[in-house]
Amino acid sequence: MLLKKIFSILVILLYLSLVCVEKIHAQSSESAKGPVMKLTIITQSISDNENVVIKSSGQNRTVGTTYTADGRQLLQDNKKILWCDTIGRVVEEVNYVGLNMPRGFLYQYITKQTAMAYEYNEKGLIKGSFKQLVYNAKGNLELIKRYKDGVYQSGDSIIYDSKGRKIMQFRMNSKSNEWALSKTFEYDSLGRESKVWNGGATYTVEYHPNGSYTEHHIDTKGKKWDRKIIVNKKGQIIKIKEPKEQITFSKFDTYGNWLQRESIQKTSSKLGNILTTIKREIEYYE
Repeated sequence: MLLKKIFSILVILLYLSLVCVEKIHAQSSESAKGPVMKLTIITQSISDNENVVIKSSGQNRTVGTTYTADGRQLLQDNKKILWCDTIGRVVEEVNYVGLNMPRGFLYQYITKQTAMAYEYNEKGLIKGSFKQLVYNAKGNLELIKRYKDGVYQSGDSIIYDSKGRKIMQFRMNSKSNEWALSKTFEYDSLGRESKVWNGGATYTVEYHPNGSYTEHHIDTKGKKWDRKIIVNKKGQIIKIKEPKEQITFSKFDTYGNWLQRESIQKTSSKLGNILTTIKREIEYYE
């Protein structure tokens, strides 16, 4: 009922939408191919050290926190839902954290190159909390500005080359009021990403004949490590290997989209290994 009420406020504006300016992107849990109507992403994390996170039942449990059947507290229990229109535009985004009430964004498409995203919670639209998005003629995001209580908070600006590839990204916050270079991107002769600089950390990409590739990272302290991305014969990423994390993708649908992602992250804390499962439910337009 709440979402319907909020939609009624902006329904006329949403009908004025002209182009897709907030798409589901290609390399994240929000990535999905095909005529997506609704994408649900459920993320849950738990420690493999039962002695650390065991919680007794009843009064000892934390309000607003979710638990497994055996009483273990979930370190992460999130759900995100994205609704898209028939031409691929995200029209609503909603986030749930544990048992807390949802927060989300409603998107208003103003022109072919501008959009607004208004934040809401269980009480309705949050006054003065919104994002302004500007796209170029090719539909690539060029500028995003974030506001809270009507006051500008931060922004990102992205520069593209003539082929529509990212080459630089800048960030501005309300304190400095100056644009600072945050990322750079380079490509090889085949148009593949070959080097990325990210705030002092860098990585180069080595491509293998079987379609898999390796990212050679150097962090801000000069430490080197590799990230290996394993690809199957269909070109789908099925495994990612890092020194402290192993990620596996499985259960692909007819559009080639993965439906389950499982990871094991090693930590030096008393939590031990962090086990994370991301499950996706994707509904398509016919």
